[in-house]
Amino acid sequence: MVLMFLVMAASLLHWTFYRHKSLFHAIDIVCAGVMIVKVAIQTISPAMLCAHIIMLYIFLRGRMHMQDGAYRKHLAYHLLFRLIVFWILCAYVNMQISPRLFCLMTFAYYAHVRTTLWMCPFLYHHATRLACVVMVR
Repeated sequence: MVLMFLVMAASLLHWTFYRHKSLFHAIDIVCAGVMIVKVAIQTISPAMLCAHIIMLYIFLRGRMHMQDGAYRKHLAYHLLFRLIVFWILCAYVNMQISPRLFCLMTFAYYAHVRTTLWMCPFLYHHATRLACVVMVR
């Protein structure tokens, strides 16, 4: 519970005083990383292992796009990464979601991200701040 509070506080500080590669950004990354590792260790099952492999793949692909300067692709992968982490945390706290609702919410989220990135490129510069409002970390 304390770790979840630290993750929430670090994220709130980072997005409130947003600056890429700032101290708050680093603290946010470390806290979120520790939380992901803790959840991975405590939820060893074939399904969770698959989810963590998919999450890691999406993270690495997004990182590759960021390093290549393809920031819109990086943003799409980052938002997809956040969605996967959200679903992993839902499973971790044993939140019961029907498969139908899971698929519907995932499709709606993905369609929203793709539409926003395709139709509104001018939002790109502010999309990470908007993502903070849309997604609960």
